[in-house]
Amino acid sequence: KETWDIFKAAAIGTLLNASMTFVWRKYSYSRMATLYAFALAIITLLLTRALVKLIWKAWQKSGIGFTGVILMGSPEDTTLLRQKLSANSEYMIMGTINGIPEEGLLEKASARGAEEIIAILPVEKLKSINPIIEECVMAGLRLRVVSDFIGAGAGKVSIGKFEDMPSLEFSYGLLDRWNRFLKRLSDVILSV
Repeated sequence: KETWDIFKAAAIGTLLNASMTFVWRKYSYSRMATLYAFALAIITLLLTRALVKLIWKAWQKSGIGFTGVILMGSPEDTTLLRQKLSANSEYMIMGTINGIPEEGLLEKASARGAEEIIAILPVEKLKSINPIIEECVMAGLRLRVVSDFIGAGAGKVSIGKFEDMPSLEFSYGLLDRWNRFLKRLSDVILSV
């Protein structure tokens, strides 16, 4: 996919360059020079991206530039969160804790070198982690709570405040209807 995106970007740049040199004849290039530039752009981009990936993997193995996290919750939920976080390159999963521990959470986090705990819990269990929240805040350990609203409905989900209380807001998005209208309008105009 990434290679195809690079190819498309280089093709668009080459076409823009060719059309600009057609309009301004003062700067005209041969077709062969344009093809060389096109090929060179693709090769250079692929090589630099491969180099960046190699450097990034080396950093990942050494633990530089990552936030160490511990996942807390049921095995099914932590597996889902682990899959989502594996695609995110800024987190390194240091371990998993099944359920809500009664005690010893800070010791486990410091023993594994974690800077953050991500808890994925059903809504009905959110009140039961108040002692853990207080413990983490006092120790300076960051705690994120992900609710099981992950698959709740379609649309855009955002976090807001309602009377100084956190709230989840489900919406279609600000410009979705406007974008749909513009798409329909352009379809009608282009078909005529």
